Amino acid sequence: MSFFIQVSNPTVQTLSRRQRYTDSLSGAIQRAFPLVTESAFMIWNGLYIPINYKYELSIMVDDFLPFLSQLLNSDNGSYKLGFGVDTFRAIWTIDWEQDILRINSEWDIVTGNLKYLLNKHNSIELNRDDFLAEWKKLLETIITSIRKANISIKNQDEWEQIVNIYSAITNYGYCYSVFKYKSNVDLTENLKTLSNMWFPKEASSQEVLQSIADTFQLYLPQDYQQIMQEFGGGRLEGKNSVIDLEPLETLLDTTYHEEFRKYVPNLFVIGHDADEGIYFYDPSDWIGYGNYSVFFWPLPEDGIADAIFVGQDLTEVMTKIINESNLLYLPNIESDVFLG
Repeated sequence: MSFFIQVSNPTVQTLSRRQRYTDSLSGAIQRAFPLVTESAFMIWNGLYIPINYKYELSIMVDDFLPFLSQLLNSDNGSYKLGFGVDTFRAIWTIDWEQDILRINSEWDIVTGNLKYLLNKHNSIELNRDDFLAEWKKLLETIITSIRKANISIKNQDEWEQIVNIYSAITNYGYCYSVFKYKSNVDLTENLKTLSNMWFPKEASSQEVLQSIADTFQLYLPQDYQQIMQEFGGGRLEGKNSVIDLEPLETLLDTTYHEEFRKYVPNLFVIGHDADEGIYFYDPSDWIGYGNYSVFFWPLPEDGIADAIFVGQDLTEVMTKIINESNLLYLPNIESDVFLG
């Protein structure tokens, strides 16, 4: 019994200014994708079910987002999920208890004449977190494509819901787990296996790390300390994003931080991308995503509202980069609170 989601590589449309405004998340998905482009695939017990982004996924999103939200927030529960698209019509009866999730399905209409086979193999049982992980890349594709198309959604509750669900799912699914951080293996050991992507600098001492903490009155997160002690920083080159963690000598130069603190006094810069963007910690939760949450700021002179929340910690950020996420198209802060 198996369940996977393959997102493929759909094209994102170039829209006129008038086309960039829509009322709903469903409408934004319809506008972001052309009719003829690569489809996503839901793989159910070895059967590949195509899902068109424009006219199937845009409708299905209203069905599965409430379910994913409940699944994330309840250790035990049940849910009846109905898909009502003309070419993807099915009812899933879902039960979960702690780590195990079970789905019994009834299939009515499915593209590709798969109804008989799907109803013959209509049940799956798998780990709850593994099931959730399969949705992460699909949610990311929706979010980044809407951002790339510069679409504004009137119903911000729907936008916040998909962003929050995406952020709450920790790992990527089977097809996209190029790298999955293991809690029983520290980050440095995982990075050592990525010689084609990770280019370290020179190891630093605990004393230098402590001097940085003292100079800026910071507590440095454990994963960051590990990288600095083992490598002294380094450059991680993903397919779509790059992070270059500055060496400690640069970080000890307070003028380096002053350059950016003229925009936001509370940030602590840890590195940059391949262009003009910077990565920074928010040590005191000034922005509101949690202490020491990590942000990417493509062009600091454009204002803090353009900064992008990229992870609760450095491990999450590096995992996204390795798994080919394009951090530039994740949601930015976009709040008047930060416009000064």
